[in-house]
Amino acid sequence: MTFLTKSAAQFVGTWELVSIDVKRKNGDWGLGRNHPVGVLMFDDVGNMAVQITTDPREVDNPGADSEFVRGYIAYYGKYEVDIHTRTITHHRLNHINPRLGQLSVIRSYDFSGDTLTLTVVPDKRSRLNWSRVR
Repeated sequence: MTFLTKSAAQFVGTWELVSIDVKRKNGDWGLGRNHPVGVLMFDDVGNMAVQITTDPREVDNPGADSEFVRGYIAYYGKYEVDIHTRTITHHRLNHINPRLGQLSVIRSYDFSGDTLTLTVVPDKRSRLNWSRVR
């Protein structure tokens, strides 16, 4: 399945997690989880995969519905870019947390040089900053 548009092509490659920011009650952005590390990959035929862990790893399970399971998140699937809404949808095929396995998630995106910022939609309370791996 080849559907890659010119806009989607800018996602292709490997990205290293720089930070996870959370929006505070006053509207300012601040650092979220301590020292997250992760990798995000997009290929040129619409496949994607992501793995993120906190450093140090959390020892308690924050809950069955949490994105993070014991300080670790991983899923893979297909992706689709909508240039009109500036969003990317991850159509998850599987997730480390089985309850979240086939749910699609939407992120708004912004590029600045070799930095990709993905903001969680619809609440826009957290964003992930990624740096392209060369």
